[in-house]
Amino acid sequence: MAGHDDFVRLVDLVYAAACSQDRWSEFWGEFARAMHATTAHVIVQGSTAGADLQSVLSGDSTASDLFNRYYCNLDPWFSAAAKGITTVPNPFVGDALVSASQLRRTEFYSDFGRRYDLVRPLTIASANPDLFAVSVLRGEAGLPWSESDVKFAMAVEPHVRRASEVHVRLHTATVRSATLEDALDRMSVGLLILDKKNRIIFANRAALDLHNARDGFDLGRDAPGATHRVVGPAVRRAIAEAIAEPKPGGPPPGVVSLPRPSGRRPYVLTVSPARDLGASSDAAAVLVMVVDPARAPNAGATVLTRDYGLTRAEIEVASALAQGRSISETAALRGVSIETVRSQTKAAMSKCGVRRQSDLVRLISTLSIVRDRSGS
Repeated sequence: MAGHDDFVRLVDLVYAAACSQDRWSEFWGEFARAMHATTAHVIVQGSTAGADLQSVLSGDSTASDLFNRYYCNLDPWFSAAAKGITTVPNPFVGDALVSASQLRRTEFYSDFGRRYDLVRPLTIASANPDLFAVSVLRGEAGLPWSESDVKFAMAVEPHVRRASEVHVRLHTATVRSATLEDALDRMSVGLLILDKKNRIIFANRAALDLHNARDGFDLGRDAPGATHRVVGPAVRRAIAEAIAEPKPGGPPPGVVSLPRPSGRRPYVLTVSPARDLGASSDAAAVLVMVVDPARAPNAGATVLTRDYGLTRAEIEVASALAQGRSISETAALRGVSIETVRSQTKAAMSKCGVRRQSDLVRLISTLSIVRDRSGS
């Protein structure tokens, strides 16, 4: 019979599993052993069903994998409990949910339960608000569930529910964070997020590319191995002003022109306060956007070719114009006549559905916010 030490160990394990996907299988294995059961698992239907709360069939990884991938959806006891489920967790033991004759007529039993001797259930089910059921199963030769078994499982169930809710929230936050970082990495504009000590919390791919170019935009370190910080007096001043307590009707975001050793057009940095996320010194405090005016706008050749039907030459001409070059400069750069460039510009405008060159430039610049998947 499971005792206090078993309960303490299971509670420790289930909250560890809430923070680590790999620990769920360990928890279910320990729960099954404590209950002298063949298997222990949870089935969820609703908003918390998105996370993988793995079940374990003791001593058989193949059976566990089959159950998690398919047969958990055919669990006859959960299906029966769902029909009369309440907000208060209720234990269902043995034939209380599904009679032996009904069980033997199910696909679950015919293809899976009989093979792995899963016939004696103890299921605790509730709906608050999701359908949530914790089950442990013994085999045909296993002892009937006792009152002490039911009490022990009822004591563990609330912790499994809370741990699963924490797990789902952490899982959701991780997915959202990864999705957001991927979206920011697709931007052609450099983006930095800084804390109140000017330490870089996040730098997207474009910002790192500008840093690696070694042309005046430096994510320096105060000392070897120290946290990256944005350097440069003018930039630091703009960041300090953004971190300072904002005043109603105060100045707009700071704009800093950053000279480049190469002599190319300076970088343009826009420094803005981040939304107040708390008093913590490591909370996001400042957003820095970095634009390279000398970078040829890349609207994505795939998009312009597929969606607008532009030729490669028309894309190159439109990109040069968006970079600020004149018709004559573009012609000289490409080694063609001015009339050729004018003709290609008109063709690009027609295909893009615009009447003025400025509208074409605006479209190219807008499309250039997102990098090609190739990263070019």
